[in-house]
Amino acid sequence: VACDASPRDCVTAGADRDRARQDPETNEWTASARLDATLAMRNATFCLEPPGLTPGRASILTALLLGCIPVFFAPEQDALWPLHLGAWLDDARLYLDADRVLAAADPAAFLDRALRALPADRLRRMQAAIRRHAPRLQYALDDMPDDALEVLLRGLRDAAAPPHPRRLLPFR
Repeated sequence: VACDASPRDCVTAGADRDRARQDPETNEWTASARLDATLAMRNATFCLEPPGLTPGRASILTALLLGCIPVFFAPEQDALWPLHLGAWLDDARLYLDADRVLAAADPAAFLDRALRALPADRLRRMQAAIRRHAPRLQYALDDMPDDALEVLLRGLRDAAAPPHPRRLLPFR
């Protein structure tokens, strides 16, 4: 689901929306369906990212790369991709407790109120954090500083480094 700032414009870009747009042999979404979903996320302010069988979803990264603020519903989602998301994610995502949302008399209205309650200045800060850090999620074709490959290699280097530098003793 992706909703832009207009209260009446809510677009569902999900699995059960339009089965006719899936290839009957492979069950894969057609190129036009994928493009529509991508454009919906690109034009959205918030992208709801409920966990499925696992907390991680590729659409979280897609949302961030497209400038959409992901809305998480499980605390485990904050621990995903620590090298690439790390501490900046706190400034770029919204967390709503799934139990509270589902316990509401009208979960859709609860979500609507929660998203609208976000102050405009916080919304702008979140969008700025995404613009600043999203390149860390992209494996660039050209040499791009701080892209996903560079972040990954730095993380591997740091993990392999000894915790304390060894002191070299003078040779006698």
